[in-house]
Amino acid sequence: MRTVSIGGVAAAVLVLANCAGPADSAPGAEETGVGGEAACAAPMALFAPLEVAPGDTVTVTLEGMSDDCYDTGEHGAGPPGEPEPIADVMVATLVGVDDGAELASVDVSLGEGNTGHADLVIPEGAPAGAYTAIVTPEPAVLDVPSILTVTAD
Repeated sequence: MRTVSIGGVAAAVLVLANCAGPADSAPGAEETGVGGEAACAAPMALFAPLEVAPGDTVTVTLEGMSDDCYDTGEHGAGPPGEPEPIADVMVATLVGVDDGAELASVDVSLGEGNTGHADLVIPEGAPAGAYTAIVTPEPAVLDVPSILTVTAD
């Protein structure tokens, strides 16, 4: 199984959910601008807050979890509108940016706009460091525009 993970600098992401307008991100999620007209955004994972300690809870938000884009007629075979989600429930796993070691994972149920969020408790004794996300089943491309920082216990 192939895993795709792309980390970015914590800033902010203007997301085009349903290929048409902004979607609700997790409360407190940092965002930065990407996107454009008549283009579907890549599937995305966001964290809120961006800094936690072991035992704290982080909200993991998945947005645009579809490999197809129907807004221009160039991708996918479906009609204009919302493409089908990759899966009804996806697993988001936190992995170390430096070593790729798995820290914890959470099931995220997708709803309207192929978007969903779930709370994940950071395990006690979790090593301090920077974490990104992998998602399974994986989308063709996953954008992780923010890095989760776990502070020392």
